Amino acid sequence: MTFEPPPGSRAAVREGLEIRRAAQWREGDEGLPYQDAWIRCVEPLGVGMDEVVLAWCSDLELAPTVDLGYREGVVSRTGASLEHSIRFHAPFDATQWMLLEQSGEALSHGRGLAIGRVFSTGGELLATIVQHTLLRLTFAATS
Repeated sequence: MTFEPPPGSRAAVREGLEIRRAAQWREGDEGLPYQDAWIRCVEPLGVGMDEVVLAWCSDLELAPTVDLGYREGVVSRTGASLEHSIRFHAPFDATQWMLLEQSGEALSHGRGLAIGRVFSTGGELLATIVQHTLLRLTFAATS
């Protein structure tokens, strides 16, 4: 696994987080775009902050999953979260590693839909996330 910051995010946005890519959809792969990442907070957290950290991490990670299959020839990318919902299924400690499985379910007319599932290292489903995103891709002119 290698560390790679979420595309387009500034270092200050990622401060206190550790993110390691586990798997990622590649050009030529079959099926929906996906990327998996191990995430955790490296800073001690106060009471009730675990859910906040997971919400922050998922907002950094989900939107870039939607356009994985459309990046060839893109010269600029602008995105914004329109809706972001999380269903927490079990308590967790955000300073421990969690696997965020993400898939880009749809991309059409500048809007995308991504779904994520968060698992503990023991395989327990901790949360389910759905994000609707605004996504504008500008492609290089072809002759």
